[in-house]
Amino acid sequence: MSEPDQGGGGVWTLLTGHGHVLVEIARNPDARIRDISPGVGLTERSVQAIVADLEAAGTSPEPAPGGAWCTP
Repeated sequence: MSEPDQGGGGVWTLLTGHGHVLVEIARNPDARIRDISPGVGLTERSVQAIVADLEAAGTSPEPAPGGAWCTP
């Protein structure tokens, strides 16, 4: 994501959560939600909702057979 602000004001990023999740999926199409979550700094439930949004909008590739993007 991005480096923390030194002034204590939090973290600033150009991408939305949807953007971060889409980038992580593009980097590793075989990643599970459990793998994506810490990489983007969101909960598994949030990532699952974002993946559902991306799939509904047709902006994400289909998960690979065998459970990519699933939480076992």
